[in-house]
Amino acid sequence: MVENQSRRAASIILDAFEVYQSTFVAVTLRAQHRFEQRDQAGAREDAAYRLGLYDEFLDYCVTELGSAGGQEREFWAEARRVYSELIEERFDRELAQTFFNSLTRRFHSTVGLDAGMEYYDSDFEIQGFKVDEFLVKTYSLDQQSLDHVLLEILQDTPYAGRYRALRGECQLVVDRIVAFENSQNLHMPVDSIEMLTPVFYRDGMAYLVGRMNRRLQSGPLVTPLVLPLQSTPAGVGIDAVLLTEDEVSILFSFARSYFFVATTSHQQLIQFVQTILPRKRVDEIYSSIGHYRHGKTELHRGLRWHLARSRDRFDFTRGKKGMVMIAFTLPSYDVVFKVIRDRVKPPKVCDRQKVLDSYDLVFKHDRVGRMVDAQEFVNLEFKGDRFSEALREELVQEASETVEASGGVLTIGHLYTERRVTPLDVFIRERSLEESIAAILDYGAAIKELAIANIFPGDLFLKNFGVTRHGRVVFYDYDELCLLTECNFRRFPSARYDYQELEALPWFAVRENDIFPEEFVHFLGIPSALLGRFMEEHGDLFEVEFWRSTQESLSRGEVIEVLPYKRGARLL
Repeated sequence: MVENQSRRAASIILDAFEVYQSTFVAVTLRAQHRFEQRDQAGAREDAAYRLGLYDEFLDYCVTELGSAGGQEREFWAEARRVYSELIEERFDRELAQTFFNSLTRRFHSTVGLDAGMEYYDSDFEIQGFKVDEFLVKTYSLDQQSLDHVLLEILQDTPYAGRYRALRGECQLVVDRIVAFENSQNLHMPVDSIEMLTPVFYRDGMAYLVGRMNRRLQSGPLVTPLVLPLQSTPAGVGIDAVLLTEDEVSILFSFARSYFFVATTSHQQLIQFVQTILPRKRVDEIYSSIGHYRHGKTELHRGLRWHLARSRDRFDFTRGKKGMVMIAFTLPSYDVVFKVIRDRVKPPKVCDRQKVLDSYDLVFKHDRVGRMVDAQEFVNLEFKGDRFSEALREELVQEASETVEASGGVLTIGHLYTERRVTPLDVFIRERSLEESIAAILDYGAAIKELAIANIFPGDLFLKNFGVTRHGRVVFYDYDELCLLTECNFRRFPSARYDYQELEALPWFAVRENDIFPEEFVHFLGIPSALLGRFMEEHGDLFEVEFWRSTQESLSRGEVIEVLPYKRGARLL
C-alpha cells in the first residue's frame, strides 16, 4: 500500500517538475524575441513571472498530494527511491532533486536535513552525467586569422544577416584583443576559441560567452571572451568586449538580476563558466542563470562542507550593529547571515512584515548591479559552540521568536544570507584617500542607479552600503527600502519666525513618505575630507529636482541604460 502511494506521489512530483521546467524554458526562450524587438517592458514581465513559477508548481503538488503528503518518513523514503529511478537519465536531475526536497519541506517543516526523506550532499555528487556535445563550439585558429574566426562566431548566432556593421566591429574587437595581449605581455597567439552556444540575455542586452585558449611555456592559459550585443533599429551590434575575469565577474555579479539562458545541460554550463570565473561560487552561478532554488541547495552544501573543515566561530559582522537585524558571519566564509530581531530598536519603526516585504521586493526587482542578492532559509541547525558567546547570547535573547538553543544545537527558524562585502563606513576609515574618494563617488553613482531602477534605499547611511572586491559599492540593508515613485520629495520649508527653527518639533506637517533631500548632507556621515569631491560629482542628490525628474522619467516608462561594465569596455 505504501509502495503504491509512494509511486503515485513520485509521479505527481515528477510531472509537476517537468511542466515547471518546460514553462521555465518557454519563458526563457522568449528572451530572444524581447531582445530583437527591444521590448524591455515585456522582458521585465517575463522576469517577474519566471521568478514566481517555482512556488506555483510546489503549491500545485501540495494540492495534488493532499493528505498523502503529510505521511511519515517511510512513505517519503520510498517516494524518493522511486523518484530517483525516474530522474536517473535526466540532464537536469540535480534540479529535480532540489524540487523534491523543496516539497518535502513544505509538508514537514524539516529542521536541518533529513537524509531519510531528502536528497543529501552525496546525492548531488552526480558522476557521469550526459554530455551535450552541442553546448560548446570550438573554433581553431590554426589555419584562420582571428578576425575571420570572430566573423564565424557571430555568424553562428541567431543574428546572422542582421548585424549592422559586422566586419568593422569585428576588427574593433581584434584591436581590443591585441591591445589586451600587449598590456599583459601575452606573446603567444590565441590557439582556439570556445563559445557557449546558448546566448545569455538580460536587461535588454544579449551576451556571447566564451574563452580564448593559449599555449604558454608555463602551460595552457584560459582567458574570457564575452561579447555584449545590442539591438538597435539599424541592426544588432557588438557593444563591448570583456576580456578579464574581473569584468566578467561583475557581469555575473550577485548584485545583478538573473540571466535568461536556455540549456538543459546546467552542470556543463556551470563548469564552463567556472573556467573563466574560478573564484565564483557554484551556487552564485546557478542563481545567475535563474535556478536560484538550486543555488540555495549548493550554498547550503558549501556551508556544511566548510563548517566540517574549519574551526573558527560565527561572530558579529564588522561595522555598526543593525537595529532591525542581527548580522553575523564566519570569518573564513564570505557569507553574511541576517536574523530579524524580535523588537526593532528605536528610532526604527518598521515591523517584521515590512522587512519580509522589502526583501521580497528586492528578490523580484531589477537590482541593476547595486543590490546584493539575498537567499531566504528556514529551520537551519548549527552546533552551538561554533558561535561566539556574545553572538549566541544576543541571538537567543533578542531573536527568541526565531532562534532556539537546545542540547548544544542552535536552531534558526528564519534567516537571510548575502554575499559578504566591506561596509562602506569601515572601508573609507581603513583605506587610502584615493581609494576612499573612488568608493564615495561610486556610492553616489549607486544611489542614482537605484533611483533609475525605481528604488529608494530609505536609509542612505554609509553603513548600509558595502564595497565588493571589485571596488563597486552595493546596497545591502533593505529595512526601509521602498519604490521611488512612492516617495514625496519636498523642499525644507522656511521658518515663518526665527524662533521656530529652534523648536524641538517641526513647525510643519510631515507625512510618512515625505523626504527632504537637502537634509541628506547632515546625516549621511560622509567625512569632511571626502564631502567636497562628493558634492562636485553628486551634489544634485541634495536637490529635489533630481529626484522629481527621475520620478517623471519612471512615470513615462523611460528605460535608462545601466551598463554591467565600464564605459571604457565599449567599442564606440
